[in-house]
Amino acid sequence: MSRTVAEIQAEHSLKISEIMNSYLDVKDEIKATRQPEAGAYLDRLSGEQRMAALREQALGRVREAYESTLTAYTSEVGRYQEEIARRRTHLKEQVFKVEAAGALARAALATDTELGVLLELAARSSNAELGRAVFVAADQRGSGTS
Repeated sequence: MSRTVAEIQAEHSLKISEIMNSYLDVKDEIKATRQPEAGAYLDRLSGEQRMAALREQALGRVREAYESTLTAYTSEVGRYQEEIARRRTHLKEQVFKVEAAGALARAALATDTELGVLLELAARSSNAELGRAVFVAADQRGSGTS
């Protein structure tokens, strides 16, 4: 079953929020770290050396978080764009596909007044093909788009 554009957008928004919240959580965790990670010689470092080690470790963790967030974000945007493109193609086919070439030719050659008459005929006769043909011709002319 095809999902609506609104459903696709909602899922995308949720995933992007999760990605960004995860990144912000990691940043907060890094900011809260007050001591460098334990190492073999940590007890032999001066206070200044400990702070330098902490900054270096924090910078490495921030770079990792940034890279993984960028990868996840880029992947999600690509997935979203692909899904929207598939949905757009599906909808375009449903709305604009006219199999009756005669109806399409008739609508394409009709004046705006005749197009209105053809639309009325399509509605009264429940002729979906003629209705789509009129719609395609009107869309091509830019009628009814304002």
